[in-house]
Amino acid sequence: MGAALCLVACRSYSSSPVTVTIVATNDMHGVVWPVKAVWRGEADPPLAGGFSALSHLVTRIRNEKKNVLLLDAGDFFQGTPEGNMSLGEIPLIVMNYLGYDALTLGNHDFDFGVEPVISLARSATFSFLAANLRIIDPVLSPFFRDYAIFDVAGVRVLVIGVTTPGLVQYSAPGLENYLLAEKEEDAVRRVIEETAGGYDVCVVLSHIGDQRDRELAAAVDGIDIIVGGHSHTGIEEPIKVNSTLIVQGHGRNTTAAVLTFDCRPRTRGVTGASYQLLELEYDELRRDPAVELLLEYLTASVREAVDIEIGWAVEGLARGRELESSPLGSFIADVISQTAGADFALHNRAGIRADLPSGPVTKRDILEVSPFENTIVVMDMTGAEIMDLLGYIFRRDYYAYDFSEGISVTVDASAQPDERVAEVLVRNEPVNNARVYRVATNSFIAEAIARHRGPDDPVRIADTGVLLRDAIAGAVSARDEFTYSFSPRVKAIEFEFSR
Repeated sequence: MGAALCLVACRSYSSSPVTVTIVATNDMHGVVWPVKAVWRGEADPPLAGGFSALSHLVTRIRNEKKNVLLLDAGDFFQGTPEGNMSLGEIPLIVMNYLGYDALTLGNHDFDFGVEPVISLARSATFSFLAANLRIIDPVLSPFFRDYAIFDVAGVRVLVIGVTTPGLVQYSAPGLENYLLAEKEEDAVRRVIEETAGGYDVCVVLSHIGDQRDRELAAAVDGIDIIVGGHSHTGIEEPIKVNSTLIVQGHGRNTTAAVLTFDCRPRTRGVTGASYQLLELEYDELRRDPAVELLLEYLTASVREAVDIEIGWAVEGLARGRELESSPLGSFIADVISQTAGADFALHNRAGIRADLPSGPVTKRDILEVSPFENTIVVMDMTGAEIMDLLGYIFRRDYYAYDFSEGISVTVDASAQPDERVAEVLVRNEPVNNARVYRVATNSFIAEAIARHRGPDDPVRIADTGVLLRDAIAGAVSARDEFTYSFSPRVKAIEFEFSR
């Protein structure tokens, strides 16, 4: 899609070593304000993260070090009211202000379709990258590049963007009419060959997850550094695969991956690398008042629309991270099932992006729990089709779904992957393979089930038209004091899957 040559600190070069620092964010998901640092496990955690804290850190590093590249590995705006309601404009304005150099497009950056991304790319003062995406719509003008080359004190730093190919199928309906995805390894090899002799350091800015980053580093020679995203994997120490260093932050604008290395102009490779995964600490001494004033102005209408109390929760509901049923996931599945009048419902845990807090519950809280535009749908499925679906779900090495009342699944995690589902009861009776059941879920998962089944075995889907987050908000606000209790829907014979 083309390239960009960017001058960061242009000067005549010599053979003396040059020290370069990369400051990288990933998976910010629209987090512009500080959040409670619940990951610290403290009873009353302090605030951390957000653009004010990031600006303070970037300014300090730029003052200490001359040659700094500020990069982002994608999924930069979707996930908060500020990101969603502005279609990315609010985060982008602040990123322009901070002086980002390049961004790789993530899958969730396309959740609202291709047009918002085109608008953002036109407004950005930095390059949008994605070497493994191709525009196939002849009317669509290029809005991203394969790579950018930065001249950093005479050192030519090649930054190649790659993103998860699945975004074409999964992010928004109709994307396949605009974009075609290429295998990441093929795209990186192609760019390295095209730019041979034109760079000194090769950086891949990746939104494919840490496991795929390792595979990419093992498969493609000549990558010095991979700055990762997508899996939200906070890498404490650089992972080294062959001669490639892999780093990544935790995401949600709470950490920055800071990698410093030495290199020489017109000499390939890096030496003397040092790395820190820094939490974006926020307090009176670690903030940027100018950024906060900018955010106050940009977010005024958003705050007016969403910082409205809709209910009161006696206790908070947490997301699940283990095999057993989770409180918040089970509640959402119950809401889906009751809205659709189904025999039972299932909901993907990856679609739950925040815990439901105790005390006052606002529209913002609901949107951050369920930030996607998913609706509630119901499918007619036979018992045999349900068993096939559950077998597929529990064949994986982690538990990715919660279920509603009406279904009970017993899982033998010590069994072979295809035999893990030991027993399934629907409405307290064993599943009848021939019977047709009403199974509810969200529209994203219904589409995934349809793809799993394929065109020769179509799924009978009816969309209620009810936004999932509206149904959740209605269930919370229906009572003066919201409470929720449940019995586990998944029972594990062995708690952890055998490896």
